[in-house]
Amino acid sequence: MGRWLEHSVTTEIQAPVEEVWAVWSDLEAMPRWMRWIESVVPLEDPDLTDWTLAAQGFRFHWKARITRRVEAQQLHWESVGGFPPVGAFASIRWAQAAPP
Repeated sequence: MGRWLEHSVTTEIQAPVEEVWAVWSDLEAMPRWMRWIESVVPLEDPDLTDWTLAAQGFRFHWKARITRRVEAQQLHWESVGGFPPVGAFASIRWAQAAPP
């Protein structure tokens, strides 16, 4: 298997922090806005999810465990099966807009 690729994206979103966090932290809904994620299914353990990625003719399946959750700031997870045991994380930094 090839080397693991790291990917990072920065974007500014003009929306209240609570709304952005609600979308980002709803892993089950992620396939609606992240086209290469086919499904994210919660399992009995609330921190464990079953993921399927499908892109460019490839399909990968793995389980991930949430390792850290800081409300409205960070959601970290790591692979626990399927992909090689390489950790992955998502981090959100909020900046309050200056008043007009």
